[in-house]
Amino acid sequence: MPVIAVPMEISDMKYLQEKGALHGVSDYLTDDKLEQLKKTECYTFLNSEQEVIACAGVIEYWPGRVEAWMFFHPNCKKDFLGIYKVVKKFLKTRRFRRVEATVNKAFKNGHRWVKAFGFQLEAETLRKYGLFGEDSSLYALVEP
Repeated sequence: MPVIAVPMEISDMKYLQEKGALHGVSDYLTDDKLEQLKKTECYTFLNSEQEVIACAGVIEYWPGRVEAWMFFHPNCKKDFLGIYKVVKKFLKTRRFRRVEATVNKAFKNGHRWVKAFGFQLEAETLRKYGLFGEDSSLYALVEP
């Protein structure tokens, strides 16, 4: 069975948190914040063994403009292709004028990941943008 996406439950994010996937933001993602996040368009990715391997979603700023986010289980490398296919289909079937994604400037795999979906670098350095003051880069996928 391939990777599937189902509506995210707070327990899925807590599971990823226990596995170390939310390293650095765990203290910020309180139960209240997770409740707010659950009200947005968000999904849990399950592998063929029905294990939670990622959570992702988009937060709408206004109609047509969203910001994408994703957290991976630390041991989900074997499922990357399946996750990629689900996300790619989501981006094709959901018509957003603009999807933004910020990536920690030092996170090379994150930069590769967003580029694989066709995101273009718009701002190489957003100084002190991250939760803990780290620099980030801004990518966007803009509807033609």
